Amino acid sequence: MSRCSVLSPHLYSVYINTLPSLLRQVAAPATHLVPSSGSADAGMVPVNSLLFADDVAVIGSAKSVKEMLKLCEDHSLSLGYRWNPLKCAVLNHPTSSTSSSGSTQLKLYGTPLPLVDKFVYLGMPFVKTGLSAASVLPLRSPGVLQLMGILNKIGVNRQGFSLLLCARIYATFVRPKFEYGLAISKFTAAQTKEIERLQDRCLRMMVGGHATSSTLVIKHMTTLPSMHHRIDVLTTRFCLRARTLPASCLLSLLSSTLLVSRIKIHLDKNPLFLALPSPPPSSDARLKSFFRQYRERQVTSIVTSTTQVLLRACRPALVVDPILYVPATRAERSLLVRWRLGWLPGKPEDCPCGRDRRSRRHFLECDLIPSFLWSDLPRCPPGSYPIDFALSSLPLGRSARCPPWWSSLLLMLWHIQRLCRPNSFYAIDSSPGASWYSRSSRNSD
Repeated sequence: MSRCSVLSPHLYSVYINTLPSLLRQVAAPATHLVPSSGSADAGMVPVNSLLFADDVAVIGSAKSVKEMLKLCEDHSLSLGYRWNPLKCAVLNHPTSSTSSSGSTQLKLYGTPLPLVDKFVYLGMPFVKTGLSAASVLPLRSPGVLQLMGILNKIGVNRQGFSLLLCARIYATFVRPKFEYGLAISKFTAAQTKEIERLQDRCLRMMVGGHATSSTLVIKHMTTLPSMHHRIDVLTTRFCLRARTLPASCLLSLLSSTLLVSRIKIHLDKNPLFLALPSPPPSSDARLKSFFRQYRERQVTSIVTSTTQVLLRACRPALVVDPILYVPATRAERSLLVRWRLGWLPGKPEDCPCGRDRRSRRHFLECDLIPSFLWSDLPRCPPGSYPIDFALSSLPLGRSARCPPWWSSLLLMLWHIQRLCRPNSFYAIDSSPGASWYSRSSRNSD
């Protein structure tokens, strides 16, 4: 419908508020009925139209929809507004030869309405069977990647803002664009993986990773959840909200009168919802606390049981990695992040020392790395890598004091970087880690 006045969508919905009662007069016999209020004895009304501001959907048989379109015409002419046939579409129209005749052809102001197999209503794709979960991601992906591309050009990249700020910008502005509708959609395992891949693609744009690079460490360092977990959270919130709606709400009326309910069959079965205590948390703060505790258990289990070396080397806790916020120069933080991501040592090529190929194992015995640097690091338990253990031993909190081995750790990473890129020049800082040391000194005075 095209609005013919300067009224806002909300005022426009008031303007056409008398339309639903007219449409109910020609409802098809098979139209679903709900109580006219929260009370079952208050009479039943057919649900043959849905109106959200100036977005209107009419539901029924070909005959009843044709009658409803005529009522819509008359209503618009009597009140001085006009529908736009070019913005309308007919979904699930009968396709038999008799039904496609002129007697059942749907028109508005004499203009035939286009027949479609899929239509987007209120931002959600519909097909003849209802909501189309398979069409959600193709609908969202172009806009998500376009926005991520714009943000990437203005600083959401590894040469621009810090990784932590980039992650927060992504979670605030990009992720919500493809989270819309996830709470009410039932995805297959393959479709959930595709949604996960979209997030991974955004994160790779953020750090400049190649097309198949893992994003597990990025998500762990920045506490970004997987999209599988986000879907569970959104679905759980929706289910809890649906259960507390007033009895007179349309969703409540439909859930109580339909023999088959999407909420009962699909949404209530997600593992996070099933793990809720009884009774469920009574406030949003307590619900968030439950979500965090649930995810903390997941993170601890994944990090301690995974076979992926880089993820297992991270701190087994749901906290932002301190290397993302401790005082450090841009070059120092780049060294720390690249080590965590496995970009150092990178490909196993010949080491300049000539003894072996570059690898985490080789660096422990490489003659070009001063041995005293290894001795300066905190003693690590058997099976742990000294640099990984040192990074996981960094104190939490932005006001934490600098550990005594901080400069040795940075100097060692500088040597490793020099070995990995022998043809590049990297100036050595005369006082590695000085920014954190100086702040710790000021705070102790």
